[in-house]
Amino acid sequence: MAFKPESFFLLPNLKRLYLGDNTFLKGVLPKIHPSNTLLELDISYTCISGELPDSVGTLSSLNRLGLRGCDFSCLIPYSIGNLTQLRELDFDYNNFTGHIPDFIGNLTQLRELDFGYNNFTGHIPDFIGNLTQLRELDFGYNNFTGHIPDFIDNLTQLRELDFGYNNFTGHISDFIGNLTQLRELDLGYNNFIGHISDFIGNLTQLRELDFGYNNFTGHISDFIDNLTQLRELDFGYNNFTDHILDYIPDVFSNLQELVGLRLSRNSFIGPFPSSILSLGHLEVLDLSSNNITSINESTTTFPSLTYVILSPVLDLSNNKIHGPIPNWFSGMSESVPYCLGSMTKLLILDLTMNNFSGSLPPFCTQSTLLTTIVLNGNRFEGPIHVSLHNCVGLEVLDMGNNAINDTFPAWLGDLPELQVLILKSEQVPWTYTYSEEVLLSQVADFRSLS
Repeated sequence: MAFKPESFFLLPNLKRLYLGDNTFLKGVLPKIHPSNTLLELDISYTCISGELPDSVGTLSSLNRLGLRGCDFSCLIPYSIGNLTQLRELDFDYNNFTGHIPDFIGNLTQLRELDFGYNNFTGHIPDFIGNLTQLRELDFGYNNFTGHIPDFIDNLTQLRELDFGYNNFTGHISDFIGNLTQLRELDLGYNNFIGHISDFIGNLTQLRELDFGYNNFTGHISDFIDNLTQLRELDFGYNNFTDHILDYIPDVFSNLQELVGLRLSRNSFIGPFPSSILSLGHLEVLDLSSNNITSINESTTTFPSLTYVILSPVLDLSNNKIHGPIPNWFSGMSESVPYCLGSMTKLLILDLTMNNFSGSLPPFCTQSTLLTTIVLNGNRFEGPIHVSLHNCVGLEVLDMGNNAINDTFPAWLGDLPELQVLILKSEQVPWTYTYSEEVLLSQVADFRSLS
């Protein structure tokens, strides 16, 4: 239907106009009639597009302007600088372009400034430091460049700061430690370098900290153990170097609220520390692509773990771990390792490219939630455990390039969700009958199977 809201703006006592979440609203936003009564205007998540008219600046009493998730593609009109009563300005998920204009510095009452997911360019302008009432500042997913300016330490009321997915460079200055009210800090997917300042340890209210996908180097200092409220920590895809057995027990032992821990693709070395098992709320653990060499025994488990990548997930892939899977990790019997059985929420298990050996553990003995099991590139041996028959939600099973010696387990054909099945080994041939060849054609492509 055509979007004709002009009549709304003629209502003399209108204070709040919410048109959001109506995808049938299309077209351009027409000229807006001046109003000194309208306090809130929200057209978020509609299909309104084109340019934002200058007349929006005539809504002189406006406190909140929500344009999130529309399709505006233009520069921000100069008249926005007239809306000096604004407390919330949300332009997330559009196609606004250009630099952040100077007149935004007039909006000194702003509590929330959301410009994420657009096509803004240039540096962060100095006047942002004048917006001292800000609680939320989101410039993520744009094309900003340069350094993070020191004047941001004026924004001492900030709860959320998102500069992720840009092209920022340089070091993280000590000023960041002045933002002691921060709950979320996202600097991921940029080009930051150097060591992380110890002043991060002042941010004791942090719940989420994302420094992933940068070029940070050196050691992760002990400041981390001050951040006892952390639920999500991502230092993946950097160049940190630490002996992980010495580092993790001291630094992470206080982080009892952690739900997600991502340290993949760094240069951590040494055995996997059993003390990390004290993180009882952990759901995502990703230590993949480091130089972890072994896993020690422990009777502690990960009761909440859903995602293990060591790939919710546990990921330990692409390390140098050798020996059998330890008792804390899996099993349900004397000969099989205790944690996998207790990980009743586990969805994804990825142990790719290590040196695990011994018999395959049982799977899905207490839960049928596993969707992905990837054990490729280890030295597991013996038959495939019949407990896999319980994994009725399994979509991917990759046991290739091990030393498994078994006839083809035809009962895998009973798994209703199975889409990818890889059993290929360069060393150990499989034997299977004609009826099992038919099953292979139904379940997976085995053109390269020995």
